[in-house]
Amino acid sequence: MSLYTKNSILPLVFCVFSIGCTVTKAGDYNKSATLLNLLAAGQTQAYVYISNSSTSSFGINPIQAQVGGGFSTLPEISSSVQPAGLIASGIGTGHVLSTLSNSNIVQIIQTGAQQTVLKTIPVGTNPLEIVVDPNNTDHHWTMNNGNASGIDSILCSSEANPNVSSISVVHDDPDPVIIAYIHASICVGKGAHKVAFQTVSPFLALVTNQSDNTVSVIDDDSNSPTFLGAPGINPPDTNGGVLRTITVGTAPLNVAYSSFMNLFYVYNTGAGTISVIDPNGNSGTGALLGSSLNVGKGYTVMKTDVSGRYLILSGTDTTTYSSLAYGILRFLDLADPTGATFGLTRIPKAGFSDFQQSPDGKRLFVASAVSGTSTQISSINSGAFYIFDSSSLPNPSLLQTAMVGSSNQSYRTFSINAMSGSVKNLFVPNYSDGTVTIIDGMSYNPLTTVSVNGNPTYSTIFQPGGADALGGMGGMGGMSGM
Repeated sequence: MSLYTKNSILPLVFCVFSIGCTVTKAGDYNKSATLLNLLAAGQTQAYVYISNSSTSSFGINPIQAQVGGGFSTLPEISSSVQPAGLIASGIGTGHVLSTLSNSNIVQIIQTGAQQTVLKTIPVGTNPLEIVVDPNNTDHHWTMNNGNASGIDSILCSSEANPNVSSISVVHDDPDPVIIAYIHASICVGKGAHKVAFQTVSPFLALVTNQSDNTVSVIDDDSNSPTFLGAPGINPPDTNGGVLRTITVGTAPLNVAYSSFMNLFYVYNTGAGTISVIDPNGNSGTGALLGSSLNVGKGYTVMKTDVSGRYLILSGTDTTTYSSLAYGILRFLDLADPTGATFGLTRIPKAGFSDFQQSPDGKRLFVASAVSGTSTQISSINSGAFYIFDSSSLPNPSLLQTAMVGSSNQSYRTFSINAMSGSVKNLFVPNYSDGTVTIIDGMSYNPLTTVSVNGNPTYSTIFQPGGADALGGMGGMGGMSGM
């Protein structure tokens, strides 16, 4: 090594530990700044988790997103059964919670370069969706959908009415010994279930019970004596947490809360109607408000926009034409209680599934899905991902269609990785291709495709430096359909 080389390295080594210093040598350039930029670019900005399955194995595939824009895969977190729902903890513990439907458990995963399953927690029968409670962000509600008849024989068999299923509230804890525990398990109606949360007093949560045409009203106010039935840390299996059961339309599944209207909206999939529930009715235990709104069948996902003023429904029209499917989006202006003020978007040779809005509300991203007859399915471009200008609701405009991988499933979701309110990347699992497409948040063009093999489905994002990520189990103002 020459003397010049030795002298060049020493200031650089010193500058790594002295932030802000300047090296002026051989061209008067700032070597320390360059080195620090390189170091920063290699730092982790986010971890993306993808639930996956194949004919021979199951697991969760982590993808590391770097500050500088690079992506790398990490070793798979293997599982004995197929993982389903995924959600990053709402309190920054570095935990990811995953439901294992066939084992009736929730597993707690430690994020980072070395992924570790910290704990498994038994819940009810067939847990699928898991969501963060916005009122109590250390709580993660797990939908125990029950068996084919919507019955949870694990938690609800000893109830006065055993023919129902349940929800389990998993309390995530920063204590490295406790890690997580069940705060409450509440038997509701027959599954499948979705949940939405009121974010002002009286802080109700509404759980849909698809198989018995009802919704269960639960007290989610942590200062209330009936909070989650007030069961304590080791709760009995109880119906005591249900304040009221409200009968709605046929096969209710999707439910959303509008902060703009302070009302709940329940989409009855079997009737093609929306039931409106006033959380302040019946002395703060919820009541039906007026007549249901007719919107039609075929929708599978319903949420409010980021403002809470517009109710968005996504789905596929397979009834108008026998040989052609249309992706459909309906935008209801909730300021009009009659439902008469709305926008309708129809895209031919398409099927629409999960959607999410950018944090500023200017863009709406819609994933494709397939449904209908074999002829209709063959007409759908299952590799399309749609970007709409949603700054002028209820009448959005299609800006761009990005091509991702293929999925032959009737439901498809994705995750948004955002920084400081701006979309950085979108991660789209491609079930049929065994890949994940990563889309640039500025140009909306695909950046790269990462192979994870198997059949990737659900996803979530954990950001070590903050939580701007919108997970692939819902997001926006309501819960998604699956």
